[in-house]
Amino acid sequence: MKAFFVTVAALLLIVGCKETVTKEPILAGNVNVVRSGSVNLEKLGNVVVDEHAKYYGVWEGLIGNDTAAVVMTSLIKIIRIEDGKVRAHATVGGKEMNISGVQQTKDGKFCIRLCKGSGTRERTIFEIQEQEGDTFTGTYFEKTGEPGSKVVLTHRVFKYDPNVMLQRSNAVDWENPKKIKKSYTDDNGKKHTYEKEANRYTSDSIPPLNASAQKLTEGQLKNLRKIDLEVIRNTIYARHGFAFSRAYLRNLFDRAEWYVPIADNVNKDLTPLEKENIALLTRLEKYATDHYEYFGR
Repeated sequence: MKAFFVTVAALLLIVGCKETVTKEPILAGNVNVVRSGSVNLEKLGNVVVDEHAKYYGVWEGLIGNDTAAVVMTSLIKIIRIEDGKVRAHATVGGKEMNISGVQQTKDGKFCIRLCKGSGTRERTIFEIQEQEGDTFTGTYFEKTGEPGSKVVLTHRVFKYDPNVMLQRSNAVDWENPKKIKKSYTDDNGKKHTYEKEANRYTSDSIPPLNASAQKLTEGQLKNLRKIDLEVIRNTIYARHGFAFSRAYLRNLFDRAEWYVPIADNVNKDLTPLEKENIALLTRLEKYATDHYEYFGR
């Protein structure tokens, strides 16, 4: 009997000493908190760090040679670097463009070549190289075959701002199509029914509700679509620099100049007000519905 109690005590001691594993809540819709795959990640303790994170965000400056009569403003937003490929957005002289490119090393320095278009229509827009003092210098090519202009860009440091808002909130969720029934009547008066894939989309105008700066109420939210509620909730995470995995959220927030995806988990940065609003939005999302429509692609 004594041996039995000794054995039970030992087992309890082992169970008590076992490390407690807490399941991390899934944030931002169905986004995985820890990213993996082709992104270069380094694990420091319990924190996963993207080695290229220091380059993410907005780089701004001027384009123009010393003798140029016209100097244009330039803004490059580096969104993500994976497998040497760069995803970015640029604004040159007030004109926006989606750009992509490759990351290279030249003379021991970090370099990026950014292009517009694809295939035979691809052309180089920027060639920039990292310098000391958080600066990129290089060349901007306005037209193919012509000499480029000098560009100097400095990094705009990420700073949490609870007051930033989306200027354009229209989004289509291409990842989760749904079959809807359509019908038509032919010339003989016979009715035909068929199925077509449709996608959910946000309302024409999501109410300007700031879930980081004001306490939301059920009355403000109860008539909104599910995807509208998701956008309002995920804007909280975007303000903290959360890196989204869902394509429609990435595309939506990448267009926002203030959005800088630098973190895969922002739980510790959320304010009590934001947590309270997230709980309300998440609860209402369970019962909200969406509108679906066919969009040609």
